Amino acid sequence: MLALTKRFSIGAGLILSLGAPLAQAVAAPASQSLSSGPATPQFHPVDLVRLRSGGSLMTVDTVRDDQVDCFWTDGTGQTNNATFPVPVLRKF
Repeated sequence: MLALTKRFSIGAGLILSLGAPLAQAVAAPASQSLSSGPATPQFHPVDLVRLRSGGSLMTVDTVRDDQVDCFWTDGTGQTNNATFPVPVLRKF
């Protein structure tokens, strides 16, 4: 009986926690547009970023429209640089 009660409590907690993000979205202020999509992070020179898929920690060099120039040092000490679209990066 105790095991059944424990399972029920865990299940109920899981269901309630999954409903929390929905409740926050419903309670969003009317001034916030629901069709605007996810917020685009604001990147600035010297910010630390990483690809959303993983990889090396990089430093932002410049930001141009929706493109971010980054540089990083690999395991051999070689400095690399590349340009990435904003949506593929996340800020640290």
